[in-house]
Order: sequence, then C-alpha cells, then structure tokens
Amino acid sequence: IFDGNGATIKGLKIGSSKESPYETTGRVGLFGYLDGGTVKDLSVEVAIYTNGDTSSSSHMVGAIAGECKLATVDGCTVTGSIICSASGSKGLRVGGVVGTAIKGTVISNCVNRVTVEANGNGIDTMAGGVVAYMYDDGAEPYVVNCCNLGNVTANAAGKTAYVGGIVGATYCFNTANTNYLLNCYNAGSVSATEGTTMRVGSIAGQAVYCTLDYLYWLNGTADSAFGIINNTTLQGSGVSTEAMTQENLQGLADTLNTNVAAL
Repeated sequence: IFDGNGATIKGLKIGSSKESPYETTGRVGLFGYLDGGTVKDLSVEVAIYTNGDTSSSSHMVGAIAGECKLATVDGCTVTGSIICSASGSKGLRVGGVVGTAIKGTVISNCVNRVTVEANGNGIDTMAGGVVAYMYDDGAEPYVVNCCNLGNVTANAAGKTAYVGGIVGATYCFNTANTNYLLNCYNAGSVSATEGTTMRVGSIAGQAVYCTLDYLYWLNGTADSAFGIINNTTLQGSGVSTEAMTQENLQGLADTLNTNVAAL
C-alpha cells in the first residue's frame, strides 16, 4: 500500500518536452505497473512527454500508473499535462490517472485535472480523462465516484481514435462480465481530429459490455455522452447519462453524494 496521507508529489517530469520526449517501449507513470497494489490519498503534479515503440506491446501512460491489474487507486488528484505519441503494431493508451485498468482494478474518488493528448501513428489510440482503456481479463474493473476536469484529445493517423472524458474505451473478453462506470462526471473538452474512425464521447469513446449508473457530462464538451455504445446496461433512478449546464454542474456535489448511498 502506498498511502500518500494527503501529501502532494510535485514536479514529476518524464521527458523534456513534446519535441524532446522520453523514448520508451514500456509503461509510464508514477508507477509503471501496479499488480495487486493500492495507491491512495495522494496528489501528483506531472509533466509527461513520451514517444513509444509499440512493436512488442502497447504504450500505456497515466499520472498514477501506466497499467493496473487487481489494483486499487483511491482518493487521488492529478494535475499537469501528459502528451504522448507512439507508432508500431500495438496500441497507445493514455489516461489522466491510469493508462489501462484490468482484472478487477478499482479506480475510485479520483479527480483528473491533467491535459491529456495521445497521438498514434498507424495504431489504435485511446485517451481518457480518468483511464484510457479498461477490460475484464477474468475480473470486472470499476471506475466509481470520479471526475474529469482536464481536456482530452486523441488522434490516430490511419486507425481508430477512442477518446472519452472518463474512459477512452471499454471491452470484455468474457461477455458474461461487465465494466462498471458509476457516479462520475466530465467537465473537460473531449475531441479527436485525425483517424480513419473517431469515437468521441464526453463519458466514453466506446462503452461496450458496461454497467452505467449516475453519469453526468457538461453540455458542449462533446456532441454526445458516448461515441459508440453496445451490450450495455443503463441503471439508476431515471438518471444514467445526463447532460448538464454549467449552472447545474456547480450544484452536482450533493447529488453525487446522495448517489453513493444508492449504489
């Protein structure tokens, strides 16, 4: 367990600039890979600039962790910027908090203020305010009680761009499983400007095999809550993916707290 106890890590810098990035084939973040660990009650200020070679594996980047498996990230706030590019044969996955969340990982009570930019050349590219990509791999992952306030963009020259304010894309390899997106909101701009296919949503670029409940997004952050949505269950008391005005969003805290008790 890494318990930040309310502390802030300042000045975490990887790579010099967008023009002079860190060249890598691996996972990048405060922790590159979390396998069964917990990070909680921590704030991190980042400036991460990478260029990934995905010939052998996907390039995964997040302020807290590049990839999480059977892990918990709770009560973390991240600020700054993450700008990543990659080419090769695998994917690019860039999230504000976590790059990829799999196999029962829980991301809860987190706030992203990081500006996220993912630029893939000839590879599928995913970007998310909280997490870029989540899938089951034997156990169901959760994103719950989180919000995104940072701008998120993904570009995928010649391939598909998936970009969302909460999550870029979800999937389940065992279709009896689901991904849980619960009680979250997005107020950051979400966009893609290049890609053979561009799946853009204020909540998620692709929501496939999901259970969704109490999700909110600010009008104007994207054209819709989801770029594509399939095999997904909408729950809640008439509130599942509600677009909000700025005025309504300012009063959302009480609603979110009430929702926690109902979940």
